[in-house]
Amino acid sequence: MPTTLSLRSRSGFTLAEVLAALVIFGILLAIAAPRMTGIVKSAGRSSVTNQLAADLSLTRMRAMRAGNRARLVINTAGTGYTVELRGRDGALVEQVKTVSLTRDYPGLTLSPANDSVVFDGRGLRRSGATTIVAMQGSTSLRDTLTISALGKVNRAR
Repeated sequence: MPTTLSLRSRSGFTLAEVLAALVIFGILLAIAAPRMTGIVKSAGRSSVTNQLAADLSLTRMRAMRAGNRARLVINTAGTGYTVELRGRDGALVEQVKTVSLTRDYPGLTLSPANDSVVFDGRGLRRSGATTIVAMQGSTSLRDTLTISALGKVNRAR
């Protein structure tokens, strides 16, 4: 039978120590949670902006490869876009890619809505938006892409 001395020499935590640690952890979590949601939303905007920049480059490359016009079209609600390849007569040849923000990034919208960026067969921007903004609800939370006449995409914060 174990003696009282051998029971006390065992290592471990008391109930009071465990409860104190849980209370401290809960307080830290309560302080950090609002900050984490802001970081997650910012990461979503950043991800959409990166994807949009890559798809603008894809649109430009497809135009140069085909030697025809290609365009990135933002839908009327600003909640998604489509990359299209057009023929010499302006008719749709191929719908390359469609992206829906409502499924992957709820609350994010693109501006200007119902607009497009058109590249010619040489990769030059022919018409459409020169600036595309990814917004999270309000105008204060946004990332901006600008497209130069030469087709270069720049990101501004």
